[in-house]
Amino acid sequence: MQIDYTYRKAIEISRDNKVVFSWIGCWIGCWLGKK
Repeated sequence: MQIDYTYRKAIEISRDNKVVFSWIGCWIGCWLGKK
């Protein structure tokens, strides 16, 4: 049961990380484009 919970939590976190990284990538792309 604990392993299942941890696994689902890890998937949630990795999904959040993808959103954050894509947002950072967008921001860096915009910043470099303006320079």
